Amino acid sequence: EDAVRHEVAMRAVHGEVEAINFHGEAINEETNRIRKYYQKEREKGSSYFFLLDECAFFSSTILFRRECLNEVGRYDPAFPIYEDYEWYLRFALCYPIHLLGSPPIVQYRVHAGNVSSHYDPKAIAKIYVAILEKQLLLIGEKYSGPAYRRAKGRILAKLAEFYSRTEDKDRVKASLCEALQLDPALALDWRSLKRLLFALL
Repeated sequence: EDAVRHEVAMRAVHGEVEAINFHGEAINEETNRIRKYYQKEREKGSSYFFLLDECAFFSSTILFRRECLNEVGRYDPAFPIYEDYEWYLRFALCYPIHLLGSPPIVQYRVHAGNVSSHYDPKAIAKIYVAILEKQLLLIGEKYSGPAYRRAKGRILAKLAEFYSRTEDKDRVKASLCEALQLDPALALDWRSLKRLLFALL
């Protein structure tokens, strides 16, 4: 009962997902990939920094209190896809999001008609760049001091990933160099080192 009261008191909760194909059959490989993400989330918590690195939330699994919209706002129509990811980041800046300990509560259908399948990788990367550049403007409203430097460093490191996908080596290098100055711990992140290697080659 105490656990139930705790979950009810949370501002937002989400559940797990089962991936299915066009015919409604389970896609075990994709489902297991999502479950691995949720396992990491249970270990580390659904913090803003965790969501920056990776996000496997689905709008159909999230339940939140209506008053949260007064602060967080709604989806930003400036983003044709991944507007939900941009919203999750804004929400996580304001409130924690708790993963329910339960079996999958929704099924996610994977098929060729999924919206993101109509965009080429570079177009998708540019949308992520726009989302993260917006985050650079928002974090100053929520963080200061070391927390701000860490948040900005993490965003810049993530931006470098998508700059690399658009083959913009100059911006990859500039973003990573600034990120490492703000958060030297990123030097131990193999993903950041991989992006920096790309920029230098």
